Amino acid sequence: MTLATSSGGSTAAPGCPSTKQLLEDTLKQIADFDALKLTELKGELEGFVKKQQGLVDDYKKAYPELRRRWCAQHTDVQTLYTQLKSTHDPLKSPWKELVSRCICVKQKNVDCLGEAIRNRKRCCQGQLEWAFEQAKDKLTATKARLDILLALTAKLDAALTADGNWIKGIQTLPGPERATVLYLYWVRLLPAHRALKPSDLGGDCTVPGDDETPEKICKVDWEKKCEPDKWACTPPASADAGTAYDSGRQLPWLMPPDSYESALDCAWDDYRKAKKELAVAEAAFKAKPDDLATNVKEHGAAREALEGDILKCLKEWKPNDPCCADAEPAHA
Repeated sequence: MTLATSSGGSTAAPGCPSTKQLLEDTLKQIADFDALKLTELKGELEGFVKKQQGLVDDYKKAYPELRRRWCAQHTDVQTLYTQLKSTHDPLKSPWKELVSRCICVKQKNVDCLGEAIRNRKRCCQGQLEWAFEQAKDKLTATKARLDILLALTAKLDAALTADGNWIKGIQTLPGPERATVLYLYWVRLLPAHRALKPSDLGGDCTVPGDDETPEKICKVDWEKKCEPDKWACTPPASADAGTAYDSGRQLPWLMPPDSYESALDCAWDDYRKAKKELAVAEAAFKAKPDDLATNVKEHGAAREALEGDILKCLKEWKPNDPCCADAEPAHA
């Protein structure tokens, strides 16, 4: 086998990685494996598997009463709908303009401020930093969904209690405050009640207000573009962000008991995948950080070393004929 001689005198087969590269690759594989924190995940899963069946059994016992409470509230929600459609219809005068000014526009202003903040952050994030932040957000979302499912009975009880309080509050509103039902009922109670709806009800059990959802009530205002932020740049395209996490139906809701165990399994799988994605993104970012603070630090160091680097580069230049470049001129 023909061996190539390196400038340092060592020999290696052509095309083979150097031992230095092998070491770097090995260290990277170790770092990537450590970042996955598989032992930690194993402990989480083992703890859950031991209690999963108990959670399923408890939910099966609690479900009939939770469902009954929703159906009882449904009667009140329907009654309020019939009353308020005739007295406080958010899509008709004189309430339409008030709803736009007091609810839709104010919510839009808050959303635009949030958009401006996101754009400013996105503008100064490096590609690896952006991927890292997106992975963290995804893990937070999957963990929140899993936590709700792990405590589904308690979450549903709390949500039904909150809806019951909204119902009582609306029913007992004093006359001078009656206009607040435009928000309390149409924006808070009705969407929350719809979100909890069991999927095993008969087809004749419908939630009213499909044409009066907040998205439809505020469609004109919410579809307007936000005023441009004069001091912000335009964020780069986020096509590199990957596929957005689809969390499915909003939780909590009264899912049939037979679906609960599989929902837990899916939530755990999403959580596991998100942890892996975060580990990979974090390892890539830490290996080559590209956040603004790192760039500023690198810029300072490069600026300090600039003159030395220039002189070193110039001194390394050699003429085309290195053997005779420094020879004395020939004498006649």
